[in-house]
Amino acid sequence: LSASGICSNGTTTSFTASTYPHFISGATTSSGGGTFTVTEADGSTHTLNMRDGDSGTTDTFATLLPAGASISGNQFQYLAVALIPG
Repeated sequence: LSASGICSNGTTTSFTASTYPHFISGATTSSGGGTFTVTEADGSTHTLNMRDGDSGTTDTFATLLPAGASISGNQFQYLAVALIPG
């Protein structure tokens, strides 16, 4: 696998893994926002609930998004790395 030049970061409410799978890690930018929805390329969804119960700090997540999948939720800061064969 190679990740040269295929990294992105920023602050957003959703991220989609386009051509390649992506490893994405992030943190909410405000307290109480630790629930994220992952939508697979086939349209099915599941929830990542990263709330840690302390109600006073931001929450973090990390997941692998297959190509065509997306993650969305409250505003979060993220770093995503494409996993490219080669």
